[in-house]
Amino acid sequence: MVLPVLPPLASWVKSQLSTVIQARSKQDALAAFDKAFASPVNATVNGKHLSREQYLQQVFPLWTYLAPAAATVTFKDDTAGEDAQQTDGTVGLFYTATFSSGPLVFDTPSIVHNVSSSINVLVEPTQHRDNNNPNEFFDPRRIVSVNQVFNITTMPVKETPPTAQ
Repeated sequence: MVLPVLPPLASWVKSQLSTVIQARSKQDALAAFDKAFASPVNATVNGKHLSREQYLQQVFPLWTYLAPAAATVTFKDDTAGEDAQQTDGTVGLFYTATFSSGPLVFDTPSIVHNVSSSINVLVEPTQHRDNNNPNEFFDPRRIVSVNQVFNITTMPVKETPPTAQ
């Protein structure tokens, strides 16, 4: 039997964060968050220690209110720590994300949220394989510790109506 190869640690972290950030519904975002972050997770954001729930609400606040109409994320430099292996280790990276929501009320401007962040995570295998599905792809890794600095800026964007020709 050929076992699937786990993606490299930095690629895995980017993929997990992208899935949370680009989720199209609150339910999808929460499922992606649960798949990426261990319970409990040791979280420090902008110098403050937070519980897992507080981290979710502070760093991913848009799903508290509505699903974004569109979200993009761009990762910049990433660094896997010297201790990083395939299944565990540290990863640091920078990312920017842009979220836009459609008009909340007819003829009101859309809202654009820009996020800039530096994030360092510790990943460890915390999940155990379900023996009922031995052939199913299984990735035991979860983020167990996160230290993040981020800034969110919000601005309304008034759509220009198309002109008649």
